[in-house]
Amino acid sequence: VYWVKKSVVARFFAEWKLFRQCSLDDTVLCFHGLPPLFPLRGRVVVFVQNRILFESDSLSDYPLFVRVRLAIERLWVRRLRKHCTRYLVQTSSMAAVVRKCLGRDVEIAIQPFVPQDDSDSPEGSSNAVAIRTDFVYVSSGEAHKNHDHLLEAWRLLAEAGLKPSLALTVSPDAYPFLASEIARYVRQFGLNIVNVGYVPRECVHSLYQSTSALIFVSRLESFGLPLIEASQSGLP
Repeated sequence: VYWVKKSVVARFFAEWKLFRQCSLDDTVLCFHGLPPLFPLRGRVVVFVQNRILFESDSLSDYPLFVRVRLAIERLWVRRLRKHCTRYLVQTSSMAAVVRKCLGRDVEIAIQPFVPQDDSDSPEGSSNAVAIRTDFVYVSSGEAHKNHDHLLEAWRLLAEAGLKPSLALTVSPDAYPFLASEIARYVRQFGLNIVNVGYVPRECVHSLYQSTSALIFVSRLESFGLPLIEASQSGLP
């Protein structure tokens, strides 16, 4: 096991080490969505989960550092496609996205991952999810998760005299600006929204059991895991 520091230099040397050590009989599994930086002698399988790397949508809603990183990774994906033997995706729609980006001749395997049904698992102990709401949106706070339009929709509903309750799972530590925006919308427009923050996996089932329906407004997903989890919990 080789641990790699979170830096460009460390990443480069890790790629070089991989290049030097890989033999013809090796299979290299890349779970970060990017092909190896150097052409390897072995078989290379890249698991693709992040659609942003294969789409051409604008990155203007993301912080500057994230925009630069994603732009480099998009270029990396396209220029080094021949360093990959096969791409592994979870849905046929994701396969279509990869082919549109890289060409019809790329080898793609569709292998959906569905987690074990844990609907009978004990409810989590977190008090934060012990609330009853009309809707829940289980999601982190990235721009493509579309919270801005969701908040606007709830504001328009409030203007029409409708105030359905909504639970969000945005971490104030990881996404402070979005968390503050949620709090501002609640104060300014009297919305019936509660942000419970990050919910660990062992507590997600409890959250699904405390709501009437899942709302899923993300603009860019390769495989919406909350859709599977909610289905296993019998949640519309």
